[in-house]
Amino acid sequence: RRTQGRFQVDLEEDQCVTFVGRLENHKELLDEHLWGSSEDMNDAALVGKLFQKMQCEKCKYGFISQLKGEFSFALYNSEYDMVVAARDRSGKYALMQGVDKKTGGLVVTNCLLAMGHEITEVPADMFIFGKFRDRHLHPMHKAADAMDSRRQSMADDSRRQSTDSRRQSMADANSARSQPTDSRNISTDVLQASLMSPSMDS
Repeated sequence: RRTQGRFQVDLEEDQCVTFVGRLENHKELLDEHLWGSSEDMNDAALVGKLFQKMQCEKCKYGFISQLKGEFSFALYNSEYDMVVAARDRSGKYALMQGVDKKTGGLVVTNCLLAMGHEITEVPADMFIFGKFRDRHLHPMHKAADAMDSRRQSMADDSRRQSTDSRRQSMADANSARSQPTDSRNISTDVLQASLMSPSMDS
């Protein structure tokens, strides 16, 4: 539940999210992106659901820029072999990344580890995104730029659909106006034919 405190975990069959801190705009994100979802969903689960929803989008990490609050989190999805981790601009909660010397596996953590790991601190206002062995560190504004691009693309699509709809309506209206004219012509032809026909009384 959301009252779980500062450290939260969300586990699914192919995804794990660990989250430290608290999102200030949890409800707003639910209403915008996951309308109808349970408000008891904690911040870790919310981040996981946002990630999954964005996988069909071109800008897969744009949602990170919408997270408001003091936090750090790490997400790994085995289906996509994808890792996402971020640290907000306050830098209140630590975030480290590196490699396990023994296994060569990725290490993302919010605490200092014992020997055996080569880790470096992820700076505040930065995020990690990419395949498990091909991840990259990015400034947070890149996620914001991606989200702006997504909004612009959606606005362009909406304008195109509106334009197409207006054109279709005009075409339908023109077609409807032409039909009565054809009907009058037919009626006139019938009347002329009747007048030209021999009278039955003659």
